[in-house]
Amino acid sequence: MTTKEYLSQISRYNRMIANKLQEISQLKMIAYSISPQNVGEKVQNSYKADKISGIVTEIADKEKVLNTFLKKRTEIVNQIESISDINCYDILTNRYVLEKSIKVISVERGMAEKYLISMQKNALKIFEKKYGEIYLSTNLT
Repeated sequence: MTTKEYLSQISRYNRMIANKLQEISQLKMIAYSISPQNVGEKVQNSYKADKISGIVTEIADKEKVLNTFLKKRTEIVNQIESISDINCYDILTNRYVLEKSIKVISVERGMAEKYLISMQKNALKIFEKKYGEIYLSTNLT
């Protein structure tokens, strides 16, 4: 895996986190819409309780997966934040955490795109030197 691919995982995790949050929200809406059983009636049917229990279990499972995605994303963001060179930190944050294009960064900073591309290459080299052993020989998800 290249350094760009490794850092681009942030964007992938962002989408996965957003999707998982949406799934959880939908499940919660379903759970809230299930009307409670009337306590006064003695009915043998436990369908609604089983349904709510199943949804609660599914929500818990999805929240565990969500936490995994959040931890992996946070780990990569923390690595970027640990870069001491402020220009490298800034370009990596704008490019991979905030998902801005070089063109947008160029306009915001009033710098030439070619110069920013050069800065990005340098920042990627610095990042790879510091953290490359973590991802260069592995295939992370």
